[in-house]
Amino acid sequence: MKKIFLTLILLLTVFSAYFFLNPPIENKVIESPERDSIVSVNISVVGDLMCHSTQYNYAYVKNDSFNFNPVYNYLRDYFLSPDLMIGNFETVIAKRDGNYKGYPYFNSPVNFLTSLKKNGFDVLFTANNHSLDQNEKGVLRTLNAFSENNLFSFGTYNSKSEKEKIKTINVNGIKLAFAAYSYGTNGVHIPNGKEYLINLINLENIKNDLKKIKSANPDIIIVYYHTGLEYSRDISKKHKALMDSTFYFGADIVLASHPHVILPVEKRELVNSKLNIGFAAHSLGNFISNQRWRYSDAGVILNFQLSKDLRNNKILLNDLSYIPTWVFKGKVNNKKEYVILPSEMALNKGLPNYITANDSLLMYESYFDTKEIVNKLDKSVKLLSVMDSSNNLKTYSKVITKQFQSEYK
Repeated sequence: MKKIFLTLILLLTVFSAYFFLNPPIENKVIESPERDSIVSVNISVVGDLMCHSTQYNYAYVKNDSFNFNPVYNYLRDYFLSPDLMIGNFETVIAKRDGNYKGYPYFNSPVNFLTSLKKNGFDVLFTANNHSLDQNEKGVLRTLNAFSENNLFSFGTYNSKSEKEKIKTINVNGIKLAFAAYSYGTNGVHIPNGKEYLINLINLENIKNDLKKIKSANPDIIIVYYHTGLEYSRDISKKHKALMDSTFYFGADIVLASHPHVILPVEKRELVNSKLNIGFAAHSLGNFISNQRWRYSDAGVILNFQLSKDLRNNKILLNDLSYIPTWVFKGKVNNKKEYVILPSEMALNKGLPNYITANDSLLMYESYFDTKEIVNKLDKSVKLLSVMDSSNNLKTYSKVITKQFQSEYK
């Protein structure tokens, strides 16, 4: 009897050990995310949006009215597809009195801004070296025009209290925070006591700003800098140090422009972030301007998707890609126009009939220049094709209704 009892105890011990070491299979299964637990936002970014005098002269219609919409004809459908379309607004809005100016002190028609809104832009950075071209009144006029056209601006402010607000944008359940800074104002004096008019690059201030922004618990912090050596295609040690410091302070994504040429894009490891990996775009270059020389007549549309798992608040960076562009200047149907074209068109037949052989050569050159420089530091940034087999622009998606709101805290 005792032997039987000991045998039963031994069997129970063996079975217990087996199940302890080998739990039922169903306990090992990792559930796949439910569709409703994942939300995403698609973002596209371009560089400098400039308005030289030749541009508004070409866009003139009559009676102080200008039509800049043809500039975006070939990319309009694409611009309307992302949840957020972002760029650097490198000019100032003028009064409706015809006192318009180009370089060196910009003063542009309001139609330049309204065309950006009509063609899909949502967020524009306003901290750059031309922000104070028309002094304080120009800053205030520009911000007022942004408000009237339901556009978000970051980098210039109409009051100290407005500057100190933590302004975020909630898109599809993902909370985005922005900050923008300029290296200077081309020597234009900022009125004493009104330093709030523009954010200037100052490491201590940036550190404090990002600390304050983090207190609002955004999902992503995007910082924009207007900085760098004009027309240089190299990243300086000073520029790299600024980028390194910004990521250390808590930024997830850092964008930049000012050199008027494109610089590389590179992914960056992040610490204490919800995002799995960030990136730096060292210069997005020009997107529209009258700068007609090599490298400055080329632009880029940088695209990326952020996907958030609502169950753990982790965010993934998906599909970091770019589209090379080139600016045409000339006659279209007997009317002088500027038109931004995807430079990939130069590789295919079926170019617009107003493109000359020389135009095609310049577009072809800019396409390969852009490919070379964007991927110089990071080969994983994808080149996005915008042409289908019939040489027409792809239809990326139906125009979506953008559902987002600004949150002020």
